[in-house]
Amino acid sequence: CAIPGTGMLVNYHPGLVNVRNMPIPHTEQQHRRHTRGTIDHGAGSTSEYYGFEIRTLENIEKGSELFVSYGMDWFAERPGFANVPLKENYDEADQIILDFLSQNSHEYDVELLQRNWDKILNDKAVFDHKTRAALPEKVSELKNSSKVGTARYFLPNFVRSINWLKKNGKCMDNLIFGRSTIPQAGQGAFATRVIGKGSLIAPAPLIHIDKNALVMHRDTDGDDESEKRYQLILNYCFGHPRSSLLLFPSSSSVQFINHSSKKSNAKIQWSDSDFQSEEWLTEPLEDIKARKKTGLMFDIIATKDIQLGEEVLLDYGGHWEDAWEEHLQGQTQIKDNFETTTELNNDPNSIVRTLEEQWSQPYSPDTQTICIFKYADYESDIYEGDHLDTDALY
Repeated sequence: CAIPGTGMLVNYHPGLVNVRNMPIPHTEQQHRRHTRGTIDHGAGSTSEYYGFEIRTLENIEKGSELFVSYGMDWFAERPGFANVPLKENYDEADQIILDFLSQNSHEYDVELLQRNWDKILNDKAVFDHKTRAALPEKVSELKNSSKVGTARYFLPNFVRSINWLKKNGKCMDNLIFGRSTIPQAGQGAFATRVIGKGSLIAPAPLIHIDKNALVMHRDTDGDDESEKRYQLILNYCFGHPRSSLLLFPSSSSVQFINHSSKKSNAKIQWSDSDFQSEEWLTEPLEDIKARKKTGLMFDIIATKDIQLGEEVLLDYGGHWEDAWEEHLQGQTQIKDNFETTTELNNDPNSIVRTLEEQWSQPYSPDTQTICIFKYADYESDIYEGDHLDTDALY
């Protein structure tokens, strides 16, 4: 699941989580514009999982970095991060420091204090290795770390100055989403202030995706043939028709910028900021696909003066327009008893039709059924000695 926007840029620090993701309740009808007897041309072209908000868990100091929890197992499941301290480790480290300072409040011999501190650090029976990683090495660091907490102490740039942000950051609040002025487009992106021609509308850090990873196979007839269908995220990616590399923008509201070849007032270009890795542009495609980090970025630039409240529009190009026209030609009529997938999933009496049943009683064209199952390693999970563990079967 990929949820674009500012929240996609928010990192995870177990000891400094200060925001949380909040989904906004909605109904599928809010984004599926269907009429009796037919599906609107835009139905199914947008995700129903929009409307996530990021809300604060505490008062946040100006210039602070935002951190959200990725879950308790996120670090544990990644070998390179398995030893990262968690919140309980930072809390334990804070208490150890407070106890030490309290017990040695009248001791002023720095060398003696350091020896006593070293004994604590080297006593593996006192705490585990993650808590050990959250403790400063030098006794001279203890007072400062006790004031701000060990989690923040080891991240001195947790709060950036406004001058630093103006010099090194990128403004992401020029856009806000709302109902588009383009028919069948759903949501659109609108200017929150006057944006002059040639000015930056929004930065767009890019996540690179292998297009082949988005392919879904669905049987279309009684034979074993299948046609290629792609996951919905494809609609929100930039790419070339002859390339298997897709670029998914992860900044705020840029995914809502719609197409108009006649009224476009913006363009995309490679960013000239330090966030752009220029060397990537000349490297082999497979090398970029294999990378586990981002390194490419677009800038969305105003091609004319944009007024407050005006919708920002891009020209997606001729290939996109051709694909849209082909899509319009392929529209089909549906029965009057059209049901959305939300209605089907929420109906406790609804029984999922088998593939055989769907030949005679198909769902609507934009509905797909999937089977989620678990499997066990027969050698390690099912068989214990010479006995079959039936609890391990699914």
